[in-house]
Amino acid sequence: MAENNQQGQEKTEEPTEKRLRDARRKGQLPRSRELVTVVMLLGGGLALILTGSYMANRFSQVARAAFSAPREMLLDESIMAGYLANSVSEGFLALIPFFSFILLAIILSSLALGGWVITGEPLLPKAERVSLIKGLKRMFSAKTLIELLKSVLKVVLIAGIMILAISYFYKEVLSLSRLPLKSAVSDSLTILSIAVLSLGGALVVVSLIDVPFQSWDHRQKLKMTRQEVKDEMKETEGNPEVKSRLRELQKELANQRMMDGVPDSDVIITNPTHFAVALKYDLDRAKAPFVVAKGTEQTALKICEIARAHNLPILQSPALTRAVYYSTKINQEVATELYVAVAQVLAYVHQLNEFKAGRSHYPEKPATPEIPEKFQR
Repeated sequence: MAENNQQGQEKTEEPTEKRLRDARRKGQLPRSRELVTVVMLLGGGLALILTGSYMANRFSQVARAAFSAPREMLLDESIMAGYLANSVSEGFLALIPFFSFILLAIILSSLALGGWVITGEPLLPKAERVSLIKGLKRMFSAKTLIELLKSVLKVVLIAGIMILAISYFYKEVLSLSRLPLKSAVSDSLTILSIAVLSLGGALVVVSLIDVPFQSWDHRQKLKMTRQEVKDEMKETEGNPEVKSRLRELQKELANQRMMDGVPDSDVIITNPTHFAVALKYDLDRAKAPFVVAKGTEQTALKICEIARAHNLPILQSPALTRAVYYSTKINQEVATELYVAVAQVLAYVHQLNEFKAGRSHYPEKPATPEIPEKFQR
């Protein structure tokens, strides 16, 4: 059953990738104790088969040495202490291969479902762990019912396997006392390995139920309400209103920087009011004339206003203005096909400056420039 959040909204949305990553970072992963148990039993049974002969030899050597110790050694405490330490170390060495298999089984079972993550988050104290209400909810939840059914099934399976194992190996177990030490230890390990493998195989049924349930239960816990999804999107991608405002501020700053460059322009060409482009020719900055500023409507009027305030020439050339506006970005050189048209404008500006300085007569305005067809819009 889907839980409700504090606002009463039902958690119907699948967890997002961010929600899953955050849960993993906190150590919230799907875990199946039944899978770990089964893999440990099967791994332990296999380990007993593979290492049984080795352990039987080592244990029989330890036992033989213990039972054949001379009487003088048994009465000497200093010798017995060293002998005991040696026996313990020999026994430990005999068990290392077996426990290595068990450790490998634990690692593989953990990686199979959820993987590994190192975090101290689960160790932190949380109020919900001591909450009476939440505790009662956990006691009477669907998960508790599943756990109860699994426990009953495990008891039935384990009891059945034990009864079958005792019935099947009854005579062999009774005959172990009549066998030589090495054979008795080896046969005991063989019987134990078969019993453990049988038990692990039986519990596979429980793990096949538990693994899908744990994965489903984990995702159910991480499900989100629609509002939580929206809030996460705002947090991740940014609030749309804030982003829009930031774009506006960035645009204003860019326009301001552009307007600051208008007084350094050589000429302003216009449409005459809908478009305006500020051009400059400076060999120290570019090999060809480049656009200092451009704009339409209110921006175009502002460019012209700044130009008049600084006594910059303003030339109406609708076709050339539109061509440069659409084909050239700010601080970019004009297109090669427009060099001639722009050169005519700059030549007129140069002659106009010469006239203002009293070194030439008033120039004639340049003829309407020819604009290549691909620039005509």
